[in-house]
Amino acid sequence: MAAKKSTAVATRVAAGGTRSARAETEAPQTAMRDRRQWVEERAYYKAEQRGFAPGMELQDWLEAEAEFETVEGALSEVA
Repeated sequence: MAAKKSTAVATRVAAGGTRSARAETEAPQTAMRDRRQWVEERAYYKAEQRGFAPGMELQDWLEAEAEFETVEGALSEVA
């Protein structure tokens, strides 16, 4: 049994390190998914407010991104 455990540890280290190293790489990906979801939802609500008229999708997205940056900046100042 000890041989299997040491082999698993050696494999994990060779594959990229420890769990904490993996967590460090997953955190930014999670943050990007959260950001994208926030922007998608905000852009959707902007489109809904204007009756889903075509041709303004990029404008909705860019405004939602700008709002996210404003909110995120305000939150980081508080923290």
